[in-house]
Amino acid sequence: MYWNETNITIFNKSLALLMNFDKRASVGESTLLIKDFSIGFANDGTPKNGPTVVVGRYGNAYNFDGVNDHIDINETGLPFGNSPRVISLWFKLNILTGSQCFIEYGTENIVESGRRIAICHLDQATDKLVIDTLGHQFGFIWIPDTNWHQFTVVYPGILDSSNFVLFLDGK
Repeated sequence: MYWNETNITIFNKSLALLMNFDKRASVGESTLLIKDFSIGFANDGTPKNGPTVVVGRYGNAYNFDGVNDHIDINETGLPFGNSPRVISLWFKLNILTGSQCFIEYGTENIVESGRRIAICHLDQATDKLVIDTLGHQFGFIWIPDTNWHQFTVVYPGILDSSNFVLFLDGK
């Protein structure tokens, strides 16, 4: 990806979703629209229940209240079931209490095994990130603080805990 402060150029057309959460009017973003920069999918997001724009790790970010704030997106073109995928995000926990999910999409349906995937922070007792799919939790990573962190999960398409590869801050 290349960003010249006005336009974004995507070099990989297999990218199904790319959002910068920066609320840049120059690329069509607003209080009511979070732009998807992937090619051909148009999975733009709509903030719901009042997430606020705050200073982020790079540019701006959205702050969620941990109760009901979220961003609705169209799931067109997103990988489901046993489709391989890589999900990456920046996050910062304001507090280390309570359970909350950063990303959650799909449905929890036994017929569509693995269709739902969620990346969640567990309660204060564990302070860990977890991947949850079809009620199975994989890949616990301890989150020691309230600093900014970059998290990436690689799922090669086989629903087994030994097949998830997780990275926190590149490690």
